[in-house]
Amino acid sequence: MNLIFRLIILCTVVCQIIGNSSYAQEDSISPHKRSFGYGVSNLIELYDFKTYTPGLYLEFGQQSSLKGWDYSIRLIGQYSLSIQNNIRTHSVVPFIVTLGLEKKWRLNKFILSFDGDLFYSMSLRKATLGTFQGDDYGVGISPGLNLAYPFRENLSIQAGLEYGVGFFREFVSVGSVTVPAMVFNFAAVRSFSLGIRHYF
Repeated sequence: MNLIFRLIILCTVVCQIIGNSSYAQEDSISPHKRSFGYGVSNLIELYDFKTYTPGLYLEFGQQSSLKGWDYSIRLIGQYSLSIQNNIRTHSVVPFIVTLGLEKKWRLNKFILSFDGDLFYSMSLRKATLGTFQGDDYGVGISPGLNLAYPFRENLSIQAGLEYGVGFFREFVSVGSVTVPAMVFNFAAVRSFSLGIRHYF
């Protein structure tokens, strides 16, 4: 958790330095007003390949009325399939939705961007003969940092990470009884992502 906290502080400090730097250019990052992106969201977990669960994300950006800022929304999830007693269970754990603002700076051939997001997370499951079930709810704030390289006017490859803090529903022991409670904790919203972003 100390590592996550340090990453959050590092993201904030770097963006403050870049924002005050004469090398950062805010004007006309892209002539396009919208963007759509997709990619893999949790590559940092590849250190343990045997238990690695693929994570994917989709994102949409829209130019806002605030100079240099874009609205952004992301859907992030890690999908898994389990089979027990011939019953298939599809799971997306966690399933995260982020909504916020994104600030961009041009650094030579690269584009650096900072996200300030609100996030909502949950565990989503669906068995073969059952209905969708959602639990393990959480809500919080999550700063993120992205670095993109445009190899066409309307297309770039992008890497990023995003960690947050918030309140999550967990079961805690109160005497001899286990009850649900909202617990303050850290969250790896995008633990190193790599993807493509289209501008239009």
